[in-house]
Parts: sequence; C-alpha cells; structure tokens
Amino acid sequence: MPSVYTEKLSKGSQEFPDFALNCARAFGALVILRDDTSAEIPDSIEPDSYYKNAEQEARERLVALERRSSTEWAEAEIAEREEHNARNTKLRAQTKEKLERYQSMRQEVQDWTPPTTEHVEMKGFMLDQLDQSIRMDCNTSWIRDREPMSVAQYREEQLVTAQKKVGRAATGWAEEQERAASRNQWLADLRTSLGNRA
Repeated sequence: MPSVYTEKLSKGSQEFPDFALNCARAFGALVILRDDTSAEIPDSIEPDSYYKNAEQEARERLVALERRSSTEWAEAEIAEREEHNARNTKLRAQTKEKLERYQSMRQEVQDWTPPTTEHVEMKGFMLDQLDQSIRMDCNTSWIRDREPMSVAQYREEQLVTAQKKVGRAATGWAEEQERAASRNQWLADLRTSLGNRA
C-alpha cells in the first residue's frame, strides 16, 4: 500500500522534483502542510498573524486602561474581585460534590468482596485510582479569594499586566516573522537544490 507521499507515484509517473516537494511536507517549513497533500506548495510562507493581532489588541487594551478614571478603576476592582470570588465559590462546591462521589464509590469498593483471589488485585487498583483522584481532583488549598485592593494598587497591577501582554505579543510577532523568514529560506534552498527540475 503506498504512503501519502508515494501515492501519486504508485498511480503513474511522477517527476523527481514533484516527489521531493511532496515529501518536503513532512519537514521544516512545509510541515504545516503534512496532512494536506492536495494543497499547493507555496512560493513563500507568510507569518501567522496571531501575534500581530494579539499585539494590536493588547495595545488597545493598554490605551483603554490608561484612560480609565478613578471611579472606573474602583468599579472594575470590585467587579473583578466579586467575579473571581464567585468562581472560587462555585469551584469549591463542585470539588466538594466530586469528593463526595469519590468517597461514596470508595466505600462501595471497600465493602465489595472480590469473587476470587484473582480479583483482589483489581480491588486494590480500584481503590488506588480513587485515592489518586481524591488527591489530585479534590485539593482546594490552592484556591484563594481576592481581598479588596486599593484603587492605586489595582490600577498598577492591571497596567503592569497589560504592558507585559504587549511585550509578549510583540516578542511573539518578531519570532513569528523570523520563523517565516527561516521557512522561506529552507524552501528556497530546496527549490535551488532541485535546480531546473522544479
């Protein structure tokens, strides 16, 4: 059975450059096309605009934050704190319900008598799975409610966070442009190596 890379060759004639370009989908710059064998091999690869858009959005958010009045900052702090704490309350309740389900099932497993000695290991496994889930899924010690903050403190925290988002997005955009340039060089080198065959 031919692979996705040899399928065209198996069905008829295929020139070396076409075969090489098709196989190039599994490497370097063209790995993004690995699963789409019907897509044409591009002449160049454009940078993904995700980080460019994220940077623009982060800058707009920063400008909007910088324009907030003291009253708007105070209202935002209260709203965010209340929303955060409401999520925590809900998460604690959900975790408590989950713990009760695990503990109930654990008791049922504990009360169960395995039908044969060959089933004893299974009971131990069942208990172990429940114990692990209780440890991993039911620990709420990491959940912290937010205490009220001064408007100045909240404003500073939010502005610093917004500035960091701008920086991360700008760095991501610069790196994405470098990746695109590198991929384009990889593709150009491949095409050059195929010479007049491509």
